[in-house]
Amino acid sequence: MAGLRDAVRDYQDELRAGIAWVAFWREGRSWHSDYIYLEMDDTLTPEDRGCLREIQEKDPDAVILNGYYCGYLGEDMNLAELTAGVRRHYENSMNDIAGFIEAHDDTLPPELLEEARAAARDAGLPFSEKPYRDGDFDPYVFDGSMSVEDHDLMHRMMNEERSKRMSETFSILIDSRSRFETGQPGGEWLSMPTTTEQLHAAMRSVGISAENPQDFFINGFANTESYPFDVPLSVVQGSTIDELNYLGKLLEMQGDEDRDKFAAAVTLGEHAGSVKDLINLAQNLDCYWIYPTVRTEADYGYYLIDELDELELPEEAKKYFKYEEYGRDAVQKDRGQFTDQGYIYNNGNTFSQWYKGRDNDIPKEYKVMSFPEPERPTPDKLEKDEAAPEQEAAPQEPQPEAQPRPVNPIILTADKPAEKLKEITDRLEQGITELFDSERYKEYLQVMSKFHNYSFNNTLLIAMQKPDASLIAGFNAWKNNFGRNVMRGEKGIRILAPSPYKIRQEVEKKDPQTGKTVIGKDGKPVTETKEIQIPAYKVVAVFDVSQTEGRELPSLSANELTGDVEKYEDFFAALEKTSPVPMGFEKIEGTAHGYYHLEEKRIAIDEGMSELQNLKTAIHEIAHAKLHDIDLNAPQEEQPDRPDRRTREVQAESVAYTVCQHYGLDTSDYSFGYVAGWSSGRELAELKSSLETIRATAAEIINSIDGHFAELQKEREAAKAQEAEKEPTPDLAAEPTVTILWSESPQLREGETIPLSRANTLIAGLDEANLASPGYDKTAFRIDYVMNGQPDHYEGRQDLGDGDGSLVEHIEQHHTYYLNDKEWENYLLRNEGKEALEADKEHRAMLLNEFIPYLKLHCNLSEMERIAGEALQSGENLAPTETAYHTAIQAYVAECRGLVNQGEYNLPPVPQLKDFDVELAAYKEHVKEEIAQEAAAAGMTVEEYAANGYEPYAAPEPEAAQNAEPQKPGEPEAQEKPQEPESPVSEKADTPEPAEPTTSEAAQTSTPEPTETTVTYYPINENAARRAKEAISFSDYKPGSATAEYRHYVDEAAEIAARQKKRVDPSFHEKIDGLLDAYARKLAANMNKGYEITARVPSIMIAGGSNFPVRKKEKQNAAADKNMQEFTEIQGLLDKIRSTGMGGISADDPNAVSKLESKLAKLEPLQETMKAVNAYYRKNKTLDGCPHLSPEQIEKLKASMSGSYRANPKPFESYQLSNNNAEIRRLKNRITALTRRKELGYVGWEFDGGRVEANTADNRLQIFFDEKPDKEIREELKGNGFRYAPSTEAWQRQLNDNAIYAADCIKCIQPLTGERPTELQKRARQEAAAERTAAPEPPQEEAKGAEPGETATPETFYKVRQNPYSDSPENSYLLQEYVAQDNGMAKLGDILYTGTPEKCRELLGKLETGELTQGDVKDLYAKAQEAQTAAEPGQDAPEQTADKKEPDKDTFSIYQLKDGDGMRDYHFEPYDRLKAAGLSVEAANYDRIYTAELTPGTSLEDIYTRFNIDHPKDFRGHSLSVSDIVVLHQNGENTTHYVDSFGYKEVPEFLQEQTPQLTPDSRMTGEQIRTPRGSFSVTDMTAEQMREAGYGLHHTSEDGKYLIMGNGTQAFAVAAEQPEKANPLKHVEDTIEQNDNSFDGIINNTPTPTADELEAKARSGGQISLAEYAAALKAEKEQGKKAEPGKKPEKKPSIRAQLKADKERAAQKKQARSKSQDLERS
Repeated sequence: MAGLRDAVRDYQDELRAGIAWVAFWREGRSWHSDYIYLEMDDTLTPEDRGCLREIQEKDPDAVILNGYYCGYLGEDMNLAELTAGVRRHYENSMNDIAGFIEAHDDTLPPELLEEARAAARDAGLPFSEKPYRDGDFDPYVFDGSMSVEDHDLMHRMMNEERSKRMSETFSILIDSRSRFETGQPGGEWLSMPTTTEQLHAAMRSVGISAENPQDFFINGFANTESYPFDVPLSVVQGSTIDELNYLGKLLEMQGDEDRDKFAAAVTLGEHAGSVKDLINLAQNLDCYWIYPTVRTEADYGYYLIDELDELELPEEAKKYFKYEEYGRDAVQKDRGQFTDQGYIYNNGNTFSQWYKGRDNDIPKEYKVMSFPEPERPTPDKLEKDEAAPEQEAAPQEPQPEAQPRPVNPIILTADKPAEKLKEITDRLEQGITELFDSERYKEYLQVMSKFHNYSFNNTLLIAMQKPDASLIAGFNAWKNNFGRNVMRGEKGIRILAPSPYKIRQEVEKKDPQTGKTVIGKDGKPVTETKEIQIPAYKVVAVFDVSQTEGRELPSLSANELTGDVEKYEDFFAALEKTSPVPMGFEKIEGTAHGYYHLEEKRIAIDEGMSELQNLKTAIHEIAHAKLHDIDLNAPQEEQPDRPDRRTREVQAESVAYTVCQHYGLDTSDYSFGYVAGWSSGRELAELKSSLETIRATAAEIINSIDGHFAELQKEREAAKAQEAEKEPTPDLAAEPTVTILWSESPQLREGETIPLSRANTLIAGLDEANLASPGYDKTAFRIDYVMNGQPDHYEGRQDLGDGDGSLVEHIEQHHTYYLNDKEWENYLLRNEGKEALEADKEHRAMLLNEFIPYLKLHCNLSEMERIAGEALQSGENLAPTETAYHTAIQAYVAECRGLVNQGEYNLPPVPQLKDFDVELAAYKEHVKEEIAQEAAAAGMTVEEYAANGYEPYAAPEPEAAQNAEPQKPGEPEAQEKPQEPESPVSEKADTPEPAEPTTSEAAQTSTPEPTETTVTYYPINENAARRAKEAISFSDYKPGSATAEYRHYVDEAAEIAARQKKRVDPSFHEKIDGLLDAYARKLAANMNKGYEITARVPSIMIAGGSNFPVRKKEKQNAAADKNMQEFTEIQGLLDKIRSTGMGGISADDPNAVSKLESKLAKLEPLQETMKAVNAYYRKNKTLDGCPHLSPEQIEKLKASMSGSYRANPKPFESYQLSNNNAEIRRLKNRITALTRRKELGYVGWEFDGGRVEANTADNRLQIFFDEKPDKEIREELKGNGFRYAPSTEAWQRQLNDNAIYAADCIKCIQPLTGERPTELQKRARQEAAAERTAAPEPPQEEAKGAEPGETATPETFYKVRQNPYSDSPENSYLLQEYVAQDNGMAKLGDILYTGTPEKCRELLGKLETGELTQGDVKDLYAKAQEAQTAAEPGQDAPEQTADKKEPDKDTFSIYQLKDGDGMRDYHFEPYDRLKAAGLSVEAANYDRIYTAELTPGTSLEDIYTRFNIDHPKDFRGHSLSVSDIVVLHQNGENTTHYVDSFGYKEVPEFLQEQTPQLTPDSRMTGEQIRTPRGSFSVTDMTAEQMREAGYGLHHTSEDGKYLIMGNGTQAFAVAAEQPEKANPLKHVEDTIEQNDNSFDGIINNTPTPTADELEAKARSGGQISLAEYAAALKAEKEQGKKAEPGKKPEKKPSIRAQLKADKERAAQKKQARSKSQDLERS
């Protein structure tokens, strides 16, 4: 039975962190708990919802809680507090499960499901009941959320979409030539292949029919993703529709591979010059080879060598083969090309011309070309069809008056420009005569109001063709300047455009001063050639804004004045300034609204009229004053001709109407019915002159009003700005607000002001919602805020839908982008200069570093305020503690806003819910009092009591030290041993430590305790730190805080140094102390400099933005960055401290040899200890009682062995011994090399221009030049590893042989003697050696470690060699001992073993790792010989003592095939099929995976079932299957069973030993011979063995000593059999090492010694021949066979007895040490 505390304990971390919802419920008296996670959309998964309902059924009072969202729970509560909070929720029924499910359930009600299903059915779409979430919908899995019909419909729609996408091969753009030449947009894309109906539909959409076939042309080509080939448009335009359709059909029938090959072949370009070539190419793809995975020349090289095996290269040679160059040569040879689809080239197959370009070559079913018949629309459709030919002929409802009217174009029939100009001029004259109809005249004046700056002719032309035009521009002007495109089907408005041209003409020369014609000497005027510009015009097409679509334009209409008194006053003031005479108001009798007084030169306007009428009357009278003013006092003949009264009224009224129409004033009361009567009978010139006068006067008045109105508006804005400056101080506790200046989003209203936090969230939601839409909703905004106590604002624009996120995120990303954009930097530098760039960077850095954090802080405060406000408003289930908490949060936010707006960002801590829990506070005080009482009772302070784990100090036990037992020998020391990082022992087991030395040894080898680390603190400038604090913060500086911070850093470094001293040798302690002191000194200087830099310029939050020293701040930032880089470098000293003494020992170290010898002294005892432990384990089968290990080490090794994956683990595996042994050899070799280098040394030399010195003290090869070397020499020195050292004024590198070799490569420093540096060193060493030889030899020192009078044991090593006198595979190889000699040679030692090569190599490995000794190997050989002797007929079997017999248990073993490509034909093959393929079941191909005891009654089927269903835990293989082997060991016999397709197959050949096949590759000697037919490698196989391996005789060498034998692909040289001579050299043993030229012995005609004689000679130290020994053994064996039957041979001591005697004689000798690495390489 679990309590509530137990249930809470299981999920206390989830409760504290609030990362999950945890449910608690009771079943009887037992509490239970479980947790769930909500989805990303805050909903429950169906599984979690079902689980919660089950919990609710068990306990209706169950609750589900979250530590972040639920009260009485918190992240800093302990388990008891959490339990109390959960109990409070449960007992008060808060956060019950039913309400939680309802709040987070995403299933729809049944009525809504049915409604949605019906809507989907009406739309023809599939419907799913399952809510869709990103990534959790798989259309290919039927989960029951859709009906079968909806699921089938979904897949039909998917297949249709896929088929449509896959059937399209490429597309062409059908267009009309006449439309294209007039600049009209259009064209219709047609997918290929196509049908006649689809082609006709495309032609009709661009106005092509049988009446205008000459207009048809192809204007574009586009490929598809499935067919990414590309051809020039000219190739497509030079073909026919039927050819293109034929090509599309051919491509449609291709498979995926052919598609890629076709696209690559087009890129290759051999057959892509025309559509005819492409058609033939599609039918000749077999002429090309393509490799999709080959992308580069290197890829091609690898493919040819590794995949196609063009060259047979050995694996070792492939490492050095240049694949890229090989691939490049192959590409040039193939003439291929790398494409996006892969590498392709022509393979040389015949390219057939299936299509020859004739029309009858195209199949009839692919011909689709014809022109559609023209449609005959009804008269009431003509106007609409001309404007929009793509619309259907369905009757349209009457459009509102606001809809734009279609263009009534002027149709020009002429072809030449001059004729077109005359034609349009005639239409102008006709238009003037038709103009003076009342409505037509109004339309003309409306056009003039919008185009008052256009000429009269163009104004009239616009009025004739499109009276409602408002803004016109050419086709390209709309596209390039306004970002808009002319809509399809729109017709152009014809107007006249200037098109002047220049001519050269002979004219009379004028005097520039007098202006008179210059007369020449002949009395005739002087002429000169001048370039004269002739005015001319051409007809162009333009389009109105209503005919275009695209980017929105700013408002085009003038300011409307109705109802706006402020603008009326400004406008009337502008009229007063425009009027040539004063204006005033007076009472006018009658119906007149105003008049112009000719004599007094003033304008009078009737009083009491509306503002609109006042403006219209003023404009009318201003027109009179400008057009019809005369001087009444002037003579009659000087007065200008004045129009008649009717003309004057028409002109003034027309001007007034035009101006009022321009400014949007109401002109509905204007009527021009009288203009028809006025114009009747007047000449065309007079009418045209009046119209031009009206246009010019209206334009003059409009331009003048605009100018004066703009000046008045500017003055009014300036006045508003002055008033704004007088506004009171802003509210410092206010949240920033966002004002929407304008927006394309319907959710945002222009002029709307929103708090920053709400605007931030709102814009983030709108941006995410618009991501799927094709365009953006542009939004301009302004943020008003108070920063550093000063009001300010920020303006910007965001495109909702571009993925920038919230408002603050957009501002941050915008300025981050431009701060790092190089193009923007180049633009500013090029157009505004460097200062502008620096100012821009400074401004953006301020916004990112100060303004953005300011906004985010306000948003965070607002979110806290929102949560608290919602909790208080809900008022439900709020405890008094929670109410007080939320109220405190609101007060906290108000306080913090004021601080943030004044520039203070060190805010007070946020109130916590626990601070308002009275009970909890009282409980905490009670606990504190109890702790204080317990501490006082223990005589401790509260701090001491807490540090001691709230326990009193324990009394010391003085007897413990006295009763402690002394440490046993061999046990590890209590103190921590210095770590040896280079130890080769595996981590899986602790390395045994050497036994504790004796007292005398300890006195010599004990190391001193690590010295204490002394720290030197350097002074910190507290005044500079205080000034730096005041420059960046409003908070007060805490005295001493800078010094405390510095000492904290230094103390951490001191701890690192102290730890490192404990880990490394004491010789490194001084270096560590030096690094620590350098760190403390440099850190103090760096921090002082940093404080000085920070105090230079205060932060902008401190100084304010006005007159901020930007340049100084930039310099300060650069200095701070540099100082921070220095700080990072100083921190790097800590890494140097950590690595001191942990790496390798450098040759530069003067104590390198002693340190290496110290390491060697530790590793050699370690090797012996590991070997002794392994030997103990082999003998006793356990580690218990091992004298070489401590009990702790024994337990650790046992644990490591039990967890090993090996079948027979050992305490120390072979690789551990091998690695340690290799490290010992490496250390010995390095000691030898360093010692030799010191003895031999290096010599310097002089060269032309300097000298080279071998500085052995600094271990450097130094080059000194008389003068500075030039750049080429310096680069050559650097390329050879030399670097210049200013301290020595020399170029140098480490002094070693590599440095001398590098000097050989530098021509400018070659010795004056003409030798190379390496030759110079060699000669110097030879001379030194000669001197030492000539000198008297000192008495030879006794070997190190040997007793007085003893000689050092010579070093030995071992080799596996072929037995030249082998008579069976069982003795084909020898394991031979060799003894190193002082002259660098080696002589033969004992033959340790004779057997198979595998067994010899196995024993060699164990010898080298120390697992076996020579005696052990000889024992094994003796046992093998005795076993062989016992097996021969007539030999007595050796008796086996009873105590050595081991019980033979029944076992079974499982063998499985090895991994690798070579086993591919064996895996999972039935036995019959394996035999049919000529393969056999061989043990060499298998690994033993598992062995276990075979219990009685267990059958093969039981084993198969167990290892397929219930694997044992220690089984590491795969389930038992075909091709596996089961070996049963029963009653001392083995049977082998092959797992076949049905049952088992017994395979006795598995246990038969397989004789390895000899191959010449593995038996090469390294020699080569040359014959007239080439060079051949020599193998040590015999001619007979070569014939067995499949090789035949090819030819013989000229000297007859070698036979050249080959198998068709390879050839080798073997020694020819020489006839024996009377008294010749019979045998010379092979050389042991490469430079060993000594012969071991010569066999002559003297009697052959016996084996016993040879063994005695070898034991006495003499040299014997391996061949003699083998021959003696063979002779004795043959003599034994010839012995008389029944007569037992004379019994001789067994080999075991001989070996035992040898051991006793050699007991006093020390074991030979392993041969060093140098000797192995010799």
